[in-house]
Amino acid sequence: MPLHGLRVVELGHFVSAPYCARLLADSGAEVIKVEGPEGDEARRRGPFPDDLPDPNRSGLFLYLNVNKLGITLDLRSSLGRKLFFDLLKDADILVENNPPGEMDSLGLDFHSLHKEYSRLIVTSVTPFGQTGPYRDYLGDDLIAANMGGLTYATPGIPDQVNDPGQEPPLRPATYVADFTAGIAASVATMLAVLAREWDGLGRHVDVSEQEAVASTLTWDLATTSYLGLIKRRGARLGYGLMPNCYLPCKDGYVVITAITQEHWLALVEVMGSPDWADSELFSDGMGRSDNWDALRLLILEWTMAHTGREIYEAAQARGIPCYPANEVSQAITSEQVVARRFLRETEVEPGRVAGFPGLPFRFGDAPLPLRMPAPRLGEHTNTLLSEHLGYTGPELARLRGMGVI
Repeated sequence: MPLHGLRVVELGHFVSAPYCARLLADSGAEVIKVEGPEGDEARRRGPFPDDLPDPNRSGLFLYLNVNKLGITLDLRSSLGRKLFFDLLKDADILVENNPPGEMDSLGLDFHSLHKEYSRLIVTSVTPFGQTGPYRDYLGDDLIAANMGGLTYATPGIPDQVNDPGQEPPLRPATYVADFTAGIAASVATMLAVLAREWDGLGRHVDVSEQEAVASTLTWDLATTSYLGLIKRRGARLGYGLMPNCYLPCKDGYVVITAITQEHWLALVEVMGSPDWADSELFSDGMGRSDNWDALRLLILEWTMAHTGREIYEAAQARGIPCYPANEVSQAITSEQVVARRFLRETEVEPGRVAGFPGLPFRFGDAPLPLRMPAPRLGEHTNTLLSEHLGYTGPELARLRGMGVI
């Protein structure tokens, strides 16, 4: 596997750092997840089978932490910190998403660690990064999404908002800031590994969730920077040309993207070449966008007479990007997802198998395997401390009695 031989210690919680570490683990790295005695916050978030909370059955935790070994350590104790430092001796990477001040107080800031472990790469994911006036501000996924500009940029009522400026910002449907930052962190971490091959030195990878979100809003940022325009939620500054949107149809919604002249002319033919399509108002992309309110109503006469599947098949046959609107259940069971074996099944507990999204890339024909389910709280503590650090059974019992592990 690509990252076989790399050892990662994860001191992460909830989504961003655990997702970064999961991407590394899925690619072959050995990842040791360190949790406090109370466990990762994600263990308490669910969803849970039968809606019964259980720290070892949280769907969010199970998804984020497959292919990892799990250990519990109380870093508030001197013995707990000693054990943690011992784990770092053979580690290549430390991934964490704790407040900068908290890492400083534990002696786990990069400068302190670099003195002892010069080859160690430390990847830190925080809401606002390690520098700047907001460095020590607390935040979560929603705060980072808001501060990155995403919540006001997310359309609400598709393409039909009378006064977009009066619409409230929207919360994304998933942990967009956390996952985006986790992806950025995994890429940057591997760049640091490559750089270490040249000079033998570890680096501090500093990931800001705010910046990770803002970096995806290229159209909105360019519109503001170049034109001085502020895009409000639902406004049709959008991506410029239309149709590029969801439209109601006979049995739901369909998304159609026909912004090039080639695609538009093909769509006109699919719609039966109606007379209105010859109007000068709709002769080019800018005209279609400027007159979208009128054009939308005309296209709706056609879409409302057909099912999403009928529209999709006719459009795709002419090379027009188009598909019926997908709910999550439809997305994960689509024939394309099934054919590529993206959803991977693993036993999460005796007698219960769950499907988890795999990596959104592969090397060659076969997807990378899910080697082990997410660890139960403290599942590998004894094994790791005995095999990696040489602790005996009585010593482990003593540490457990003291609440260190």
